Amino acid sequence: MENRRWFTIQYSINILVLIFILFQTNCKKSVTNIDVPGGSGDPAIEFTYVPPYGSFDDLEGQVWHVSPANYKVAVYIYVSSWWTKPIFANPLTAIKNDGSWACDVTTGGVDQNATKIAAYLVPNGYNPPLMDGDQTLSSELAEKSVAKAEVEREPKIRTIIFSGYKWKVKSSESKAGPGPNYFSDKEEDVWVDNEGKLHLKITKKDGKWYCTEVISDSSFGYGKDIPPADGENARINFWLFRGEPPSDGNDAEVIIKAFEFVPI
Repeated sequence: MENRRWFTIQYSINILVLIFILFQTNCKKSVTNIDVPGGSGDPAIEFTYVPPYGSFDDLEGQVWHVSPANYKVAVYIYVSSWWTKPIFANPLTAIKNDGSWACDVTTGGVDQNATKIAAYLVPNGYNPPLMDGDQTLSSELAEKSVAKAEVEREPKIRTIIFSGYKWKVKSSESKAGPGPNYFSDKEEDVWVDNEGKLHLKITKKDGKWYCTEVISDSSFGYGKDIPPADGENARINFWLFRGEPPSDGNDAEVIIKAFEFVPI
């Protein structure tokens, strides 16, 4: 009888121990899943939302298989060259507990026109190199980071056909060169009429003056170009540039002629 009672007590204790072990295991798994999004695995970073070309939205992303508290994200954008984002004084983006993160990638200039965006997952304590116009990203980033994500954005550029050539119409809601000025690509500001004449307007919208510029896909080389101009009273300059990189030792940008037009 006592043997049976001892067996019953021992059996009950064993069940309680087993339940406790299972409970502890599940708790550890739960904590692990909270601390490390995605659980165990190779560190990874991805973009969950890439703002469209020309947008001022924030870049959003997600990291996996690391503890968010131990890492940060270094973001760079390419606008003719590489730049640190969001700002030099704060070059790293914090990661939330669930592994998500967001970064303001339009903090100056014409950042909304970036054609490439790169993000590196780096450990706490690492100071990433500041990029301020470099053509290539530092090789140090690949060495010090545990994961990388990169994406290219296709520019949405309006084009027109003028004088048998294809031209890109410049657009910028932030001041850009030459000038610097704001530039409009609206159809009511840049168009070719039924007679094949190109119209470039300067307009005022929402308290800002917008200039217009078209850039040819073709290279015309050197020569003499004299477009017609009417009037002598306006203070508006018309400039022609040779835009391709020099290969013959000559200037890359040559002002052919400047005119003054009658104001519209």
